Amino acid sequence: TDTIMLVAVDGKTKQSSVVSFPRDLWVSIPGYGEQRINTVMQTGGFQLMADTMQTNFGVYPTQFLMTNMQGFIEIVDILGGIEVKTDKYTGDACESSLNPSNWCEVEPGTVKMDSEMALWYVRARYNSSDFDRMRRTQEVSKAIFDKVLSPAGILKLPQLMYVYEQSIESNINPDQIMPLMKFAGKINSDEIRRFVIGPNETTSWITGEGANILLPNTPAIQAVLHEALTFGEKE
Repeated sequence: TDTIMLVAVDGKTKQSSVVSFPRDLWVSIPGYGEQRINTVMQTGGFQLMADTMQTNFGVYPTQFLMTNMQGFIEIVDILGGIEVKTDKYTGDACESSLNPSNWCEVEPGTVKMDSEMALWYVRARYNSSDFDRMRRTQEVSKAIFDKVLSPAGILKLPQLMYVYEQSIESNINPDQIMPLMKFAGKINSDEIRRFVIGPNETTSWITGEGANILLPNTPAIQAVLHEALTFGEKE
């Protein structure tokens, strides 16, 4: 699980926050010792991830969604592509199918992406950092959210539900999806607060075995989570 996002929604105010965690964050895994956070799901599934989040940061997630690259591609294909809004330039190596020169670029603005381009955009890492990847992943997630809730996206719900049942692992039952969709339609995606556990909350480190990791500044991370999980009445 190289992409980990914690999503919190407040039912009263219809506000939402997203917090991205870097895959190399070094955490204490209950019963297993210390390791990168991206190893937790494969070690003990979502229950261990929830326990790990609570042990390290005092947050206990209750529901989850997880998909692989194929599921991601299928979702974007069904939606007919997405429009990603970014204010940053991205340039990185890519497959020749995207560009014969094996170099792809995204300029600031609104960019139309098919599934192959969107997958490259969220995974590109040779010329950028994992912190930048988290920003790009949030941008793509927002674009998918907006497209699913658009009139065109609503018409694709039967196909999306098939992908949900076939390619997505979750503890959210399919019969809970429609009520969640109706609730999601009340959220203004432009007002979703986005946070990243970044350089201010971590310290780069090399283990004795030569592995590059990020040591957590736990009080700083807890401060970010406190802000993300605190919802007030809208003015």
